[in-house]
Amino acid sequence: MGGAVGAAEMAVRVLSSGDPSVVRRTEGLLAYATVLYGAAGALLGLAVGLAAALGRDRGGAARRARGTGALVLGLAGALLLSLLGPRFSAARLPLRAAAALGILAAALLLGVLAARFVRARRAPRLGLRTALVLAALVLLGAWGRALAAARGLDRPHAPAAPAAADAATHRPNIVLVVVDTLRADALSCYGGPAGLTPNVQRLAERGVVFDRAISGASWTIPSVASILTSSYPREHGVLDFSNGLRPDAELLPQVLRAAGYHTRAEMGNVFLGRSRGFARGFDFFDQFDFQPQADLLLSGTLEELLRLGGPLRQVPRSAHPILWPDARFPFVTTRLSPNVHDADLDDWLFDFEPPPGDRPLFLYVQYVAPHSPYLEHPYRFLKSWPPFLKADLERLHELYLGEVAYADQAFGELLDRLDGAGVLDDSIVVFTADHGEEFQEHGGWEHGHSVYQEVVHVPLVVAGPGIAPGVRVQRTVSLVDLGATLAELAGAPRAEAFEGRSLAPLLCGAPGGDEAVAEKGVFSEVASKTLNPGHSDFALLEGRWKLVLRRPDEGEEQLLVFDLSADPGEQHPLDPVPAEAAPLVAKLREYAARRAKSSAASVDEDQLAKMRALGYAGGSKKAKDEEP
Repeated sequence: MGGAVGAAEMAVRVLSSGDPSVVRRTEGLLAYATVLYGAAGALLGLAVGLAAALGRDRGGAARRARGTGALVLGLAGALLLSLLGPRFSAARLPLRAAAALGILAAALLLGVLAARFVRARRAPRLGLRTALVLAALVLLGAWGRALAAARGLDRPHAPAAPAAADAATHRPNIVLVVVDTLRADALSCYGGPAGLTPNVQRLAERGVVFDRAISGASWTIPSVASILTSSYPREHGVLDFSNGLRPDAELLPQVLRAAGYHTRAEMGNVFLGRSRGFARGFDFFDQFDFQPQADLLLSGTLEELLRLGGPLRQVPRSAHPILWPDARFPFVTTRLSPNVHDADLDDWLFDFEPPPGDRPLFLYVQYVAPHSPYLEHPYRFLKSWPPFLKADLERLHELYLGEVAYADQAFGELLDRLDGAGVLDDSIVVFTADHGEEFQEHGGWEHGHSVYQEVVHVPLVVAGPGIAPGVRVQRTVSLVDLGATLAELAGAPRAEAFEGRSLAPLLCGAPGGDEAVAEKGVFSEVASKTLNPGHSDFALLEGRWKLVLRRPDEGEEQLLVFDLSADPGEQHPLDPVPAEAAPLVAKLREYAARRAKSSAASVDEDQLAKMRALGYAGGSKKAKDEEP
C-alpha cells in the first residue's frame, strides 16, 4: 500500500510537470517512488506489527500493546516534526507536517492490519492485495505514458525541414562532449597521470590539442552559454542562477539546424534546462533532473532525518562528510545527491530516440562525474566523501581523479556506440570542459569563486575527417570560439551575434593558418552574486601575460599581473606592472566596465532547491583547519 501511495504521488508530479525529460522517465520514476514508499511503509508496518504480536503473546494484551505502540509512534512523530519544522520554509511547513503525520498514521494502521492478518492466517489475502497493487502500478504507468504521448510530451518538437544544400556539399557529423568540472591538467594528454584517460589520449593522438584553451567563465551556466552563443558573458548576460538565455539570442544548434542538421542534446547538469533556454534549437533535448524524486514528501522527510541524525547536523556541506545510500535509481536522499551516472547518459542517448540517418548529426553531451561530490568507483552501498578540509586535500584530489577516469570511460563508451551506429567515421569529435576545479591552489575549493588557471584552463581536443593529426596549438584560444568554429566546419553561415573567431584554419593544417588566427586576448569572468557575493572577478590572457581584476561592490579594485611563462601557478603577482603588459590593463578594465546585456529571468523555488542541493550556498569555500 505504501508503494501505491508513492507511485500515485509521483504520477501526479510527472503528469503535472509537462517536461519531456521527466515524462520519458515515467516508469523509472514510478518504480523509484514505489520502492521508496513501500520500503518505508514496510519498515514502519513491521515495527508496529511486531509490537502488536508481542503484546498478544505476552498474556493477550494486544490491545494495550497496540495502544502503547500508537502512543509511542505518535509522540515520536510529534517530536520529529517539532525538530524538522525549522528546517522547512514557512510556506511549506503545514503541508509537510500534515503529510508526515499522515504517513505515520498510515504506517501505524497498516502495521495493525498486517498483524491481524498474520494472526488470522490470512496471508493469501495479503498476496492477493499485493498482486492487485502491482497490477495497479503497471496500469498507472501505462496510463501515464499514454497520456503523455497524447499530450506530445514524450517526443521532441517537430524538426524543421532541412535547408536546401548543394549536392556536392559535405556536412560532417559533429559530436561536442563537454565534461563538467574538468581541469585540463587532470588529463594524461595535458600532463596528468599517465594512463588515467586513455580514450581522450587516443583522440588527442589523431587530432589537434589546444594547450591554452580558456573558458568564458569559471562555472557552468555562463560558460556553456558562451559555448552555445559564441559570445562572452558580458554579451549573453547569463551571469547568475537567476538568469537565462535571452529569447533573441541565436544559439549554435539553431544555426546548425537551419543548415540541415539533426540536433540532439543529453544534459547531465540540472541547471542546463529548458527554463533557461538551453533546449532552443535542439530537435531532441533530454536533461537529467532529480527534482521529481526530491519533491516527494517522503524524500524531504528522509533528508531532514539524515540531517538531524548526525552526519549533517546543522553544518554546511563543505565542512562535514555525507552518507549516500546507493541505488540504480536516483539516490534516496535526492536533494543531497544530484549527480547522475555518466553511463546512464550514454544509455538514455540511444534508448529514447535513435538518431536519424538521413541528415548529418550535431550531438551535444554534458557529462558530470568530476563535479562534487567525488565518489568512489565502483560505488559502495554507503557513499561518502571527505569534508573540504586541508587535511583531506590529498584524498579529495584522489577521488576527483577517479571521477575523471570514470568520465573518460563513459566518453569511450559513447565513441564505441557511435562507431557501432555507423556515425563516428564521418564525425568531427570535440572534447572539452565548461570549467575546472580548485584544490587550494589559491585558498579555495570547487569552482565559481575565482578566475585562476585551475578553474578557467580547460582541455580542448578536436579530431575527425579533415582535422590535422598529432598537432598541438600553443596559441591562447577561448571556448567562445567554438560556436564560430563548428559553424564553419559544418558549412553553416555564421550568426551575426557570434563574437568568437573560427579556429578552423588551425584545425585543418591549411597554409597560413597561424596568420589567420593570430594571438588575441581572451577574457573570463565570474560575476555571480550567489557564488561571489560582494565582488566580481575578471581575467584577460594574452601571450605570456595574465591579468586578474577583482572589483568589489564597495571599495577599491585589486589588479594582479602574472607572467605565465615564468609563473604558471600564478603565485607571484608582478608589482609594478611591466611596461609590456601595461596596455592590457586598459583592455581588461574596458571589458569589465561593459554593461552586461539583460537576460531572461528563470529562477524559481525549484531552481533555488537545486542550487542548494549542489552546495551553492553563496561565497567561496575557503580552507578550514578544523570543523566548526
